Amino acid sequence: MDGGLDDPLVRMHRWDALRQRLANSTAGRLDPVVDEAVEALIVILQRHPSLTFTVTVEGNGARASAQLGWQDGRLTVARSEAQATAPVSATEGEETSAETAARLAELIRRDPSLLDGRERWNGS
Repeated sequence: MDGGLDDPLVRMHRWDALRQRLANSTAGRLDPVVDEAVEALIVILQRHPSLTFTVTVEGNGARASAQLGWQDGRLTVARSEAQATAPVSATEGEETSAETAARLAELIRRDPSLLDGRERWNGS
């Protein structure tokens, strides 16, 4: 290493690339979780053979399903492959900040006195 600025930048880019590869390799890996859910449901199915379960596991931007039940005296498990899901917006179904600002502006426009009397809220 010659102490130049390029060396730390190259290392930083390599670390970023490695982090991205690791994130991509684990993204959408629901198989262990689905296996765990299936094992838990098998215990219940052994006690209640008339039931059928369909379980959907969502996480890490993916969705996987499994259907469990008894068929001809044998326990069957049908699984679907993990599929990528569209990211769900944290504000889906909620008001955006722009909508909130517009609503607040409209309230103030209708009643400008809302901006007066700040001392009312300070216990006066």
